[in-house]
Amino acid sequence: MKKSNVTCSVCGKEYYLCIACDRHKVDWKPWKVIVDNENCYNIYNIVSKYIANNIYKEEARELLKTTDLSGLNNFKNLMKNKIEEILREDENVTFVEETVIENTIVDTVESAEEKNVKKHYKKKDY
Repeated sequence: MKKSNVTCSVCGKEYYLCIACDRHKVDWKPWKVIVDNENCYNIYNIVSKYIANNIYKEEARELLKTTDLSGLNNFKNLMKNKIEEILREDENVTFVEETVIENTIVDTVESAEEKNVKKHYKKKDY
């Protein structure tokens, strides 16, 4: 058996890879340089997109549900922490009511209702 020379960026599993030998094979997967299997490849892509702000947390959470996270406790720390962050529900996110009258934000709903103005809501990040 060949000695392991690569570590999966997601699960931390060590495996053997010979690029010079394997890249000519029909079933060569270039992602094998980063991760050891297709499940880890999918997880890596989801987390990478989330870190790069290419997808929202909610979308990343839904995509992660399609992967096998059974070994999460053994994943590499960075990956494990990001996955846990994605899976954690946002407790600090609240919606703040704002009312706009002629491009001015009104502090009280009552004053806006007096002027018969529509209200809208926006997500407030902490």
